[in-house]
Amino acid sequence: MRWRGEAKAECPVVVIGAGLGGLCSAAYLARAGLPVTVVEQRPAVGGYASSFRRGRFTFEVSLHGSALRGRAVQKILTDLGVADRLELAPLPEFYRLLGGAVDLVVPQCDPDAYVALLSDHFPEEATGIRRFVTIMLEIIEETNRLQENWDKLFKPLFPFRFPQLWRWRRATLAELIESCVSDLRLIHLLGGLWSYFGLPPARLSAFYFAVATGEYLKYGSYYIRPRSQQLSQLLKEALEAAGGRVVTNVSATHIHLATERVTAVSLSDKRRLPAQAVIANISPQVLTERLLPNHLVRRRHFRRYRHHRPSMSAFIVWLGLGQPLPHGLEGAEFHVNHPAGPDAEFDAARKGDVQRGAFSVTLYDNILSDYSLPGTATLSIFFLCAYAPWRRYAADYLLGKKTAYQEEKRRWAAVLIQRAEQWVLPGLAGMIEELVTATPLTCERFTGNPEGAIYGYEQGIESAFNARLPNRSPVGGLYLTGAWSFPGGGFGGVLRSAEAAAQALLADTGLA
Repeated sequence: MRWRGEAKAECPVVVIGAGLGGLCSAAYLARAGLPVTVVEQRPAVGGYASSFRRGRFTFEVSLHGSALRGRAVQKILTDLGVADRLELAPLPEFYRLLGGAVDLVVPQCDPDAYVALLSDHFPEEATGIRRFVTIMLEIIEETNRLQENWDKLFKPLFPFRFPQLWRWRRATLAELIESCVSDLRLIHLLGGLWSYFGLPPARLSAFYFAVATGEYLKYGSYYIRPRSQQLSQLLKEALEAAGGRVVTNVSATHIHLATERVTAVSLSDKRRLPAQAVIANISPQVLTERLLPNHLVRRRHFRRYRHHRPSMSAFIVWLGLGQPLPHGLEGAEFHVNHPAGPDAEFDAARKGDVQRGAFSVTLYDNILSDYSLPGTATLSIFFLCAYAPWRRYAADYLLGKKTAYQEEKRRWAAVLIQRAEQWVLPGLAGMIEELVTATPLTCERFTGNPEGAIYGYEQGIESAFNARLPNRSPVGGLYLTGAWSFPGGGFGGVLRSAEAAAQALLADTGLA
């Protein structure tokens, strides 16, 4: 990038998108002394890490629980001066799994207890259960070491220094599970959280599942007090304290190039920001089709961007209850699976069969006792689903013709509320004071993600680990961050992606 010897003040950077990835990478660069401007199309920062108000309730957009105590993420938050200011509340348990072979309550921060719990139910599989958990823990240990020593990596030694990463880098979760155990009921249990990652075990990357689930088991699952918006706000404050700035209610419309290098970014308010580098915290599809010159989109080195598929989206029901949760109702994160197993659940998610698909219920007041106003309670119901069942409403939705769309939303919500009553909270329908729903069309409008994707690209073996899009793009001075690029989606994955993008930029400029 030939910045060596230039004053940092003469090297402006524009970050497109103020989700966690954009804010985190911008904070790193601002703290390194670069002039950074973050542009965000919405009125507030945060993307999915945000909240909204309806009536007397403040609802969480996306967060159920996150492994923010993991070593790699804690390092990032500490680097940016955020860790000590971020208050994390542990969930009472990792999760509770219902509807499968057993009613399973998975403990926090205790892999050995998880092994013992499963072994009590499946004693003949005890050895395989321990092997499965051990592999996941070894993968997260190797991943942490890899991230800490990335700049010192000698690739020919990779298989020897990181044997588990090498062994499972191109394997599916199903292959990992079935290499350890054979009981079909147990296989379904071990893959029971598949909807949290967007693909069934037969297609889901073993690496990605192992890193996320292993960190949850080892470090625990946490919620951010008072909402995930607080993390976004703290990252914004860290960026601004270091001299960066955030511009909201404006979108990027064009990235200008000279000799195939970034030179400027045009905005929807007609401004043109000079830029020697751009970090894009948006979908690569949007980036290549809308922001880059047309001739670049057709080039061979951009074809890779089109080989990956957007992940599943979601149908979400937020409920504000006009009374507290019933006394004695324990637990916060409930996952309800179908006895037919993950493949049937994935088929239901693709078809929009809310009666048969897996779903989750989060009782936020069982995480934070002061989450809701006195005498009330707040919960969400999450159903992973494809864009396809809602595609027929898309054209009218954009025109504001939403009668049929609203009717279908009400139908889906009623089914999920009835199922939540059956499995988690009897009498739920009679407690509702405030009801809000979101569909894949909502997610698409809110984030700009194609098909309302919630995990960036799918987390399959064809787009995970070293097959994920790299943080460096084929265009000089253009970098990628967020759920679409390496290493992938989720709060922890996006923060890691932001660090990687910022470090790549600083290394390329000689300013690291």
